[in-house]
Amino acid sequence: MKFLMIDMDGTIAEYYDASGQIVMTEFPEGFFLNKRPLKSIINVLQTKYADYTKIIFSISPTDQSDKEKLQWLENQGLSDWLHIFMRYPNNDKGQVLMNFMKANQINLPI
Repeated sequence: MKFLMIDMDGTIAEYYDASGQIVMTEFPEGFFLNKRPLKSIINVLQTKYADYTKIIFSISPTDQSDKEKLQWLENQGLSDWLHIFMRYPNNDKGQVLMNFMKANQINLPI
């Protein structure tokens, strides 16, 4: 099985507020749900990597953010993509990735 890990914010979903600034501290309701999809990137991922299991690997600051991100994926027709949402600063992305690899018996090439 082949996996493709994809960051969500700024990769397949636009990550700016209404003024064009990246917001890193406040996430009002609807912040993640209302992001514009980056359709050209999504199309490449769906076609070039059609035989890969796609996994959204993203920081999600709150439970509400989780819900919005999941709804966003569903709205874009990507609900079959797996997801790993982490809390910042409570999770270490590297450790979360290593745990995922261990749980799925994925070994790094030497």
